[in-house]
Amino acid sequence: MDPGSSAEILYYKAFQKMGLQQVDIKLSGAVMFGFNNESVPVIGEIELFFTSRPINLVANFILFGSNSPYNALLSRV
Repeated sequence: MDPGSSAEILYYKAFQKMGLQQVDIKLSGAVMFGFNNESVPVIGEIELFFTSRPINLVANFILFGSNSPYNALLSRV
């Protein structure tokens, strides 16, 4: 694992619950591999604006189509 690499990950169920629109997704046919070497389907990428007081941020999230107990995974800022 490369400790210099990071990715903001959003799972599709969270995407749906947030009421986001399909038209905002930049589609991708990519597949990523997790820590256990299982393939994870990538739907695409989405740019989201959010606030981590007092800072307003913009982040590009990779949208995963798999199930997870998490809603999103964020790297350190």
